[in-house]
Amino acid sequence: EGNLCLYKGDSSAPNRIFNEQILMNNKKEPVRIVGYAGHEGRATLGICDYNSDGIWDVVFGQGVHMSQSKVAPGAQPYATAYIMINKGTNEEPSFDVPKPICQENGKPINLDRHGAWIYPILNDKDNLLDLFIGGEDGRFYHFKKVTLCNQ
Repeated sequence: EGNLCLYKGDSSAPNRIFNEQILMNNKKEPVRIVGYAGHEGRATLGICDYNSDGIWDVVFGQGVHMSQSKVAPGAQPYATAYIMINKGTNEEPSFDVPKPICQENGKPINLDRHGAWIYPILNDKDNLLDLFIGGEDGRFYHFKKVTLCNQ
């Protein structure tokens, strides 16, 4: 139904997933990184520890759909990268609303309309350093020292 879920695997059955857990935001609502009815698709995600607190956070790329769907206040009207900070624990995650990620120069990443396929570049402690992003134009972009945009 478009909700972000966590699944667990088992080495005895490597082709099966178990224990669907719908991830929740801090308002106890299911997390969505795509919109509703026509504002769906083109989301990619990765896991990192953005704020070095030992708890996993979600970084993802999304097209213009995020702002059109009104899922996240502050969503940008173009394809960009977002982060959801986990305010819960690794065992019981609870996410803040998605926030746009800015380039090293402080400006939001802007890949126009449709796609921002992200690959997070992490250090040895799983902290987010850079983003490698594929755009709808067929090009790849490397954004160094990314940070949360000031809102």
